[in-house]
Amino acid sequence: MADLDHHILAVVEPAILPTEIKLDNLGEDGGGAKQTKNIGSVKPFVLVNSYQFGPEDIESFDLVLSGIVPKCSLVLADNKNAFGVESYPRDGDFFTILLNSKQQETFKSVHMDFDIASVEVAPATEGTTPTITLEGVCKVPRLYAEDCQTLESGSSLDHLELVARDLELGVATNIDSTNDSQSRIQAFVTYSDFIKSIVEDSYISDDAFTVYHIDQWYYVNYVDINKIFNSKNPKLDELMTVLNSFGASMVEGAEAEEGGENKGDNIETPLLLTNHKDMKGLNNYVEGHEMINNSASVSLAAGYARTVQIYDNNSEPGERFQDFKIEALTTEELSDIEEPLRGNRKDTRHEDQVKYKYIGRQNAGEDGLGNTHANAAFSKLHNKQNQMEIQKMKVKLTLASFNPSIYKYMKIPLLMYHYDGAKIEAQAIGNKKREDAGFSERPFGAGRSEDTDNRPSQSLDQFLSGHYIIENIDYTYAKGTNGIRQEVTLIRREWPTRIKNLE
Repeated sequence: MADLDHHILAVVEPAILPTEIKLDNLGEDGGGAKQTKNIGSVKPFVLVNSYQFGPEDIESFDLVLSGIVPKCSLVLADNKNAFGVESYPRDGDFFTILLNSKQQETFKSVHMDFDIASVEVAPATEGTTPTITLEGVCKVPRLYAEDCQTLESGSSLDHLELVARDLELGVATNIDSTNDSQSRIQAFVTYSDFIKSIVEDSYISDDAFTVYHIDQWYYVNYVDINKIFNSKNPKLDELMTVLNSFGASMVEGAEAEEGGENKGDNIETPLLLTNHKDMKGLNNYVEGHEMINNSASVSLAAGYARTVQIYDNNSEPGERFQDFKIEALTTEELSDIEEPLRGNRKDTRHEDQVKYKYIGRQNAGEDGLGNTHANAAFSKLHNKQNQMEIQKMKVKLTLASFNPSIYKYMKIPLLMYHYDGAKIEAQAIGNKKREDAGFSERPFGAGRSEDTDNRPSQSLDQFLSGHYIIENIDYTYAKGTNGIRQEVTLIRREWPTRIKNLE
């Protein structure tokens, strides 16, 4: 199962099929195949009650994957006044979206149905077109239905697979087994809440923590995040070599044509995200970025550690009240310049800012009387503490075009460059201070052979550049722009030490 260290693999295929899209005649007789292939690839394609909204009808589009289930919002121009007649949505109606991958043999398109959660029609005034605002949530029949059932003793992975099959969802995971076997009861709660309860107290080991979500391809993703943090990273020197030699091959591929189709659509780019100028125009080019810092709020809410207290009915009398300390995990192989976000080096508050949580009674054990697995109380807080830790600092990127090759909880390198003279000079000073302080490596594994310091036109940003995990992807489109854009949120647990701390 070595692939599970690096990738999230499908173990159950979804049975849900989104509504088939049959395109109206687009005047493509005699060579329209290329146009049909591009439907939904540059701009979204939307179907509401069998009425097709083409690119010229879509005012704005947002597909948000940040929650447990995908959500979508649309603003549409009703150029044919269809919604003013009989196509106005009713209870049970839904809409369908298509974001088409140009490389369909390699990457999946995004093709989904959304239950209409709200609808608002702005009436037209003289000389204007009425607009429709739709809010939708991923259509999974029975996800929010309540039921009562007992799942006989099994692991969280076993039970998630049973529930997913019941809902006709797939399962994708990087987990091969869990150590949390128990019976589980769905006591007239929704399937959504039942899945949440299974994951919340799931346990693999003390060196793992889990998250879950339903993705844009109808898979329940059940992921051990710590395994991805600990997976092997390619060295910066190797990535730099690929990136610096890429320009020529890109131009050669883009200029080659065969059968009237530009091969530039099929150029194989390095698996990274970057603002390097040679990548401009490609779907891994970073058009903009911003830092998100939640460190103080997370530390105030969760502390730098948490003491969990339980009353264990299965322990010996006098030993039933137990407590144990939980601290967030750190990555196994760190360079000496990286460190976790554990407070300021100049004070000791991080040693004392500990939170306490009393879980209550726990009936666990192998005597047949227990009703939870032995680590249920620990794992509930262990998972939560680590999930909050990775919220401390993030980077939010804007990609200028649709990139179907990336997915949530994928590990990916980010190479960011300075092109401003003052920043290049500041970066060179920082590199010198690190060397003078005796650190054996630069951030992100940049070796001494890395030559960006000798190139006055650009310099690698050694604070932002690094290996990240994709926490979220949002797809956006606004009328008047060039096409579908992606906002990608990256998480990172350890960061380069502040230069001031080396003095």
